Amino acid sequence: MTVPILPKLLIICGPTATGKTDLALQLTKVLPAAIISADSRQVFTGMDIGTGKDKPSDNTKIWGYDLVNPDEDFSVAHFHKYAWEIIVKLWKENTLPIIVGGTGQYLDAILQPPASIDIKPDQKLRQQLNTFTTKKLQAKLQQVDINRWHHMNYSDQNNPRRLVRAIEVT
Repeated sequence: MTVPILPKLLIICGPTATGKTDLALQLTKVLPAAIISADSRQVFTGMDIGTGKDKPSDNTKIWGYDLVNPDEDFSVAHFHKYAWEIIVKLWKENTLPIIVGGTGQYLDAILQPPASIDIKPDQKLRQQLNTFTTKKLQAKLQQVDINRWHHMNYSDQNNPRRLVRAIEVT
């Protein structure tokens, strides 16, 4: 007799090459479960080497592999939408979604999506901000949202892409 597992998620996360996917594959053999990759590089077609994309010998499907070409955009917002569509589908099939990966932002997007997740990119503003130096972006963010600035870690405060997005969603 199969006991419904709804609505639960199992998350297996950790450093690269620690056996996360292998563990998940073993679990799919004893549970009504399916795997969703939460890796920001495995979504790209043709990027198998260096991404740790395990291809199961028994053809078990791993959701989240090969979703877009490397020259296409795929953001945390795209992943959030995709992952939740699959999670809900699996729940309807009485299947336990096993989220496997090491991209923290992807895992956060499932568990605690930022309020800005549905704010679409502003290409005109991005084009303008992409001409700014990191120091100028830092000053701009501090000007428009000092609280956001203070809640960013050192790495994000020095990452032009993250600074542009922070300004964009303010």
